[in-house]
Amino acid sequence: MEYPSVIFWLLFALAAWSRGPGVYYLFFGSWAFGTLAVIPPSMVGGISLTPAWVAAGLLSFKILLGVGPVRFASALLDLRRFGFLTLCTAYALLSAVILPRVFEGQVDVIVMRLTTVSAPQALAPSPSNFTQAFYFLLTWATTVSLYFGARDPATRAKLFAAFRFGAAVTVITGLIDLAAANLGLTSLLTPYRNAAYALLTDTEVMGVKRIVGLQSEASAYASICMAFLAPTLLIDSQPRAIGGGALVKWALTISLFAATYMSTSSGGLVGLAALLLVAAAATSTDALKLRPTALFGLLLTLTMACIGLAVWVWRPETFHPIMEVIEGLVLRKSSTDSYIERSMWNRTAFEAFLGTYALGAGMGAVRASSWPFAVLGNIGLPGALLLATFLIQIALASDRSGSKTLARLATAAKLALIPNLLLASLSGTSVGYGLGAAWLISLVAAVAWPQRTAVQSGAAGDTGTPWVIVSPGPPVASRR
Repeated sequence: MEYPSVIFWLLFALAAWSRGPGVYYLFFGSWAFGTLAVIPPSMVGGISLTPAWVAAGLLSFKILLGVGPVRFASALLDLRRFGFLTLCTAYALLSAVILPRVFEGQVDVIVMRLTTVSAPQALAPSPSNFTQAFYFLLTWATTVSLYFGARDPATRAKLFAAFRFGAAVTVITGLIDLAAANLGLTSLLTPYRNAAYALLTDTEVMGVKRIVGLQSEASAYASICMAFLAPTLLIDSQPRAIGGGALVKWALTISLFAATYMSTSSGGLVGLAALLLVAAAATSTDALKLRPTALFGLLLTLTMACIGLAVWVWRPETFHPIMEVIEGLVLRKSSTDSYIERSMWNRTAFEAFLGTYALGAGMGAVRASSWPFAVLGNIGLPGALLLATFLIQIALASDRSGSKTLARLATAAKLALIPNLLLASLSGTSVGYGLGAAWLISLVAAVAWPQRTAVQSGAAGDTGTPWVIVSPGPPVASRR
């Protein structure tokens, strides 16, 4: 076992036995280590168990013990809250066991665990069915767990402090990757890259090193950066709801923006463009309501736009490097081998969807290059409808507490979901919507779906355990 794995397990033990917010820091901080297998893959059948998923399991377990199984189950089964997501998860688990055997050999798929040649293969049961089902199960549990955590104002502030810590770790790992490449010290990062993945960590675009941090490739690093960047820019503008200062927000925003751009991922660039459009729309809407902070932000944005336009007119060559990157990575993307290959993945996934009578080939059976195609190919129309129904619930959810601060927090979380899901639609390979989206969904739910008190829900005995980190307490509506 590599020394980074040993360090992780020590931190895991501390977070497990601590009653403080250590598990939150472990959870968000571990997102940056996407190529570290905390258990050698050779010991677990080639499965790469990374820190983020282990930390997510611990977080869910501690919150479950804190709020009690009755309250936890009531949220899972309530169709007005997480019921449709629970049904989708149940279908995904069943599909992983049943569908690859029912349709074995009848359709071709791109398997999840790629070899050097990603050619279509006949559908057959594989270990990926169980690993992907396990990851989706953890995503579901994490979404519900963070919902309970984010309901309490004090716990919500601790979660956001840990979130900012994770954002800083992500930026730092990107800088370490860049420095190691320039100094010829990439071998020092080998212990952090022991996962059984196809690694594309030493690539260049137009002579520029692509920053991948401690992820498997540039697009994966861009996705993690966006998971931190969108909430930092949009949600951290609500200090009364989450705590924190403007200086930290803008330092992280600028750093994450630069890191995403320097990953030179086409999906990352599209995500940045979408985020800027969403932020501009949100700022303009707030400015029309004459909110002072929004007016300042709009004025700053217009000033920067005018400066950029002036530089464009007088020194157009300044923007040539940026335009070359955008042209090469986005405008001419369709002519690259990568685009052709990944388009074939999506086409194969859709053909598997049609070939299985819209039931799907089974969770973990199909690899795609777009999240919607992955959903259709793996869990078919039933799973897609259940997941879409839940996401529509989140999109339409509104604050019931009467607090304007919380209402704006929920709206900002919804807006932050847009670039994250867009990036997943461009490069997502599996059904899971990711821990970043799970965090944002939980914030919306925490504000929009008030919970009954512990006594009303029959969970009055949830306290008194050393694992408790979430207070059952009264609903959000009474804490304004």
